[in-house]
Amino acid sequence: MNALNLDISEGYKIVLNFEQMAKDVLALLTGFKNMTGMALATDGGSLIFDKKGRTENLETGIFYRAIDFYFKKLNQNSHLWCASTMLEDEWTEEPLEMNFRVSNLEAANRGAKIERIFIFRKSELKKFQQNKTLQIYMQSKIKTLFVDYHEILEKEPNLIKIVGNGWDGIDQDTLIVDLPEESKQRGYVSINPKEVKKAYECFQRLKTYAQDLKEVLK
Repeated sequence: MNALNLDISEGYKIVLNFEQMAKDVLALLTGFKNMTGMALATDGGSLIFDKKGRTENLETGIFYRAIDFYFKKLNQNSHLWCASTMLEDEWTEEPLEMNFRVSNLEAANRGAKIERIFIFRKSELKKFQQNKTLQIYMQSKIKTLFVDYHEILEKEPNLIKIVGNGWDGIDQDTLIVDLPEESKQRGYVSINPKEVKKAYECFQRLKTYAQDLKEVLK
């Protein structure tokens, strides 16, 4: 008889993605139906948080899988608040980024309140006028805002430090954080109350400098 073993490490808090687990079970039943004595292992799409409420730095595939897990749960009672520093590997036509774009649009169509702040230099306006993802977002139910990097750097540079490489906040309990482009990992997830609160307060402060992205890129 074939077996599917759940293989996860110990942690302060473990979140399982049962949809991912079901896919693994389906693969076992359909892909190995003519084999016996075969045992496969799955992590159940698990996210493991340490005592500080943070996952380890996640590889690209696992990071996007985590995003997909959280975004699929967004509904009309959800608030997604995000700050992007326009990394080179963001907002592209790569498959993972295109799936990310779809996840945003689907969540917005389900009624989730989505606010995205894009932080970049005014000298880069022409570059982002041609960005397909931004054009699609601006025509959707997603609220798109622009903040001038140089203005924040001059007036409240601490906000730039808090934003780091960017993050997506969910309600006031979860933060999905980007890592630097040169990092071997893509990002991590935090449910640390202090870290989430600090980012949320930063987001609210950034909004006082924000302009409608549609007006900026028109």
